[in-house]
Amino acid sequence: DTGGATWSAFNAGFPNPLTTNVRALLASSSGTEVLAGTDTGVWRSTGGGAWQPLGQGAGPGKLNGSVQSLISMPGNVLLAGVASGGVWRSGDGGQSWTPPVPGNGMPASETPYGFVGQPPVVPAFVLATTHNGVFRSTDGGSSWSLASDGIPTSASPIQAWVDTRQPNLVYVSTASNGIYRSINGGITYSAINDGLGAVRARGFQIFTATEGAHLYAATEDGLWEALNTHAVAPPPPRWRAVTQEGLIEPRASNTIMWALTAPVVPGAGALGLIAGTQSNGGYFLSFEPPDSPCPSSNTTNVTTNCPRISDTTPIEAQSLSALNGRWTGTETIDYAYQWQQCSSTTDGSCADIADAEETTFVVPDGSTSRYRVKVTATNPAPSFNVVFRTSAITSPAAANPSAFPGSSQLSAPSITVNAPGQTTSPQVGDTMFAEYGITPNAFSDGWFNPRATSVAFRWLRCNGSGVDCNEIAGATRRSYTLTADDGTHDLRVRVTGTNASGTRQALSPSSYDVTSLPATVGDPIPDPDGGPSKSQAPALAGDAWVGETLAGTVGGWTDPTTEFSRRWVRCDAFGAACTYIQRVASTDPETGSTYVVRPDDLGYTLRMRVTADVNGDLGDNGLDNLLPHAVEVDTAPSAVVTARPGTGGGGGGGSGGGGAVADTVRPVVSGLRVSPRRFAVAARATAVVAARRRGRRRRGGTPKGTTFRFNLSERTTALVTIDRLGPGRKAGGRCRRPTRANRRGRRCVRAVRRGTITRRNLAAGRASIPFSGRIGRRPLARGPYRATVVASDAAGNVSRPTTVGFAIVKS
Repeated sequence: DTGGATWSAFNAGFPNPLTTNVRALLASSSGTEVLAGTDTGVWRSTGGGAWQPLGQGAGPGKLNGSVQSLISMPGNVLLAGVASGGVWRSGDGGQSWTPPVPGNGMPASETPYGFVGQPPVVPAFVLATTHNGVFRSTDGGSSWSLASDGIPTSASPIQAWVDTRQPNLVYVSTASNGIYRSINGGITYSAINDGLGAVRARGFQIFTATEGAHLYAATEDGLWEALNTHAVAPPPPRWRAVTQEGLIEPRASNTIMWALTAPVVPGAGALGLIAGTQSNGGYFLSFEPPDSPCPSSNTTNVTTNCPRISDTTPIEAQSLSALNGRWTGTETIDYAYQWQQCSSTTDGSCADIADAEETTFVVPDGSTSRYRVKVTATNPAPSFNVVFRTSAITSPAAANPSAFPGSSQLSAPSITVNAPGQTTSPQVGDTMFAEYGITPNAFSDGWFNPRATSVAFRWLRCNGSGVDCNEIAGATRRSYTLTADDGTHDLRVRVTGTNASGTRQALSPSSYDVTSLPATVGDPIPDPDGGPSKSQAPALAGDAWVGETLAGTVGGWTDPTTEFSRRWVRCDAFGAACTYIQRVASTDPETGSTYVVRPDDLGYTLRMRVTADVNGDLGDNGLDNLLPHAVEVDTAPSAVVTARPGTGGGGGGGSGGGGAVADTVRPVVSGLRVSPRRFAVAARATAVVAARRRGRRRRGGTPKGTTFRFNLSERTTALVTIDRLGPGRKAGGRCRRPTRANRRGRRCVRAVRRGTITRRNLAAGRASIPFSGRIGRRPLARGPYRATVVASDAAGNVSRPTTVGFAIVKS
C-alpha cells in the first residue's frame, strides 16, 4: 500500500504458502476483492481477509486445474485460462465454472497465458494469448477464432496489451521473436522490433500522451521504451534502452525482468514504474522528463545551454550545423531537428522548412533569409508535453562570392536498378544506383559544374510520387539494396557536393514504386537435398477428434505486407490426395482460421492451405494478375481423424467424474496379397471388372484389373497407396530420378506416388478391395508398382504398413 516501496506477506488461508504458485492476480474495480489463480484453482480475498477457495471441489462446475490467467468481463463473467485446458467461463463471479465447449473455435488443449479486453469500449471483446497464437472472442469468451496472422508459428505469444486511447492498436510479446503490433484490433500483426535489444518482453506498460503512446517493455535485457504516434496507420516505433543505473550492482545484474507495473498511490498518482527482476525482487524507476536550462525564448548563441548554429552569418550554398545545447533527464535522450526560415529577429516570423529535419542544412541559392533550428528532446519519460528549445535567429544570408559546386550548372542524378535484365522497375533485394546527371567532362563531375571536391549520398524513402520523403538510416553510399521496408514506396537519392567555396545539393526524381518479393515463409533454411525447407511454415493446433477444433496459423513470412487466405482440405492417411472441404449445406469452401472436425473426416487427415500474396491483387475470382504471383503452402497433415477418446477424470482442472478407458491397441493387417499380380487396366468400373475377370482368364485373355485381399483384426478404415517403381540414384540421402549430376550415386528403387484408395467401415476378418488399374479416371501406365495398406480404427490407432507388388501390362 506504499506504491511498491515496502512489502509484506499476504498468504493467510493458503494451505501451504511455500508451495503455492500464484500465476494470476485480478482485483475488482473497487479494490475490495482480489482473485488469485493458482495450480489448484481460483482463490478469493475480500476486504484484505484470508484467502478462500472459489469454485473448487468435486463434481460438475468445479475448477481444480492450474489457472494461468484471469480476466473479468461485464455481467459478472470471469474467464480463466487453464493449463492444457483452454478457457473456462463463470457467469456468477467464480462460484461455478463451465469448461470449454467442443467446437468453440479454440482447441481444448490450449494454455491461455494471458487475457486482454477492451471494456467498456467493446464490452464483449477479449484476446487470449496461447503457445499457438492469439485467439479473439467477440462474445465474452463463449466462442473464439484464431487471429494472429503475421506472428510466426514458432514465436509463442506470451501476453497482449491494448492501447485504451486507440483500441485498434494491440501489442503482443512473444517468447522468441520480439514484439508485434496490430493496427486493426488484433486481426493481423507485424513485428515492431526496430532498435529492440531483446526478444522477450514479459512485462508491458502503455502511457498515453499528447504526441502518442509511450510503450515500455520489460525484457531479459532491461527496460526499453518506444513512442507509437497517434495516427490511423502509425509507422513502426523505434525502441531505445532506458538507463540501467541502479539495476547493475557490484555482485548482481538485475537486468532480467519478469513483470512491469505502474503503481498509483492515492493523492500522488503514478509515481513511475516497478520492474520485477529475476532473483533480486522489485526495482523502482522514477522518470525525469527532458529539460534544459536554456530559456524557452532564446535570443543569443553565446550560452552553451541553448541549441546553436555553427555560423551565425549564413552564406548562400553554405552548410549550417546544429548543436544540441545542454539537457537533463532520464537517459537515453533523443533529439529531433527542424530548420526554420525567418523574416525578422522575432519568434513569430519563423516557419518550418519542409523536409529540413537533419543536423545540417544547406542555405539555398540566392537566399537572403534568416534561419534558426528547433531542437526537440525526448527520453523514456512518459512526457505529456513536447519539450523543445530553439537557437537564436541568424543574420540574413549573404551571397557566396566564390564558385561553389553547381553554381554554373546543376545536373540532378537519376536512379538505375542493378538487376539482371531491367533498369527501372525495382524489387526488394535489388540494388539501386545513383547515376550521373550528365556524362562527366572537363568542367563537370557529372552532377556539379564547377566540380565538387567531395560528394556525399543519402537515400530517401518516399510515400506516393516522391513526396513526404525521409532519410533511410545508414543509406549513405552510391548504391543501396532495397529491403522489405521499401515495398510499395518509391525512392529518391540526394547528392551533396562540397568544395572550398560551399555546398550544393542535387535531388533525383523519384523511382518507380518498389515491388515486394514473392511471399516467402520465414527465413528459409537450405535443404541439403535441394528442396525448400521452411523454418516457420503454417501449422495446425488442436486434436483431430470429431467435434474438436483445429486452429491453423499462417506461419512467419519475410514481407510484412503479405496478405493471406485460407482453405481447408481433406487428405488421405498419409496427407496426400487432398480435396477442398465445403461448408455445411453450402458450395462455399471452408476458409476460416479454425475448423470443427466432422464425422465425414473420420479416417482422413486434414490440412490448411495458405495462399500468401504481397500485392493484394488476389481476389475471390482467383485471378492473380500482378507480379510477384501468390504462393501456396500447406500445413503438415493432422493426425488421422478419430472419434473423441474417453479420458480419465480429474486431470487439468476437470469437473471430476470418470470416463471410458482409451483404446490404444493398433489394428493389424495381415495376409496381404494381390491376385492377379500382372493385369491390364480395365475399361469399366472396378466392381464390374471384379465380377467378370475369372471368365476372361479361362478364355486365355489378359486379365483386366485385380483385387487386394487381406485380414483385419478389427473394424477399420483401410487406405491403399499406389506407388510407381522405377530406377533411381541416391543423392542427399534420398532416391532421386537419374540425372547427369547424380549418375555416380548408388542405384536404388524410386517410388513415385500415383494415388490412393480409401475404404471405410471394413469389418474385422477377411477384406477385399477390387482395383481396375485406374486412380479416379486416370489409368496407370504400364510398369511395376507397389501397394501399401494401412488401417486405422475409430480411436485413431494406425496399423503398421504392409506392402505388395504388382505390374500393369499391355492389354
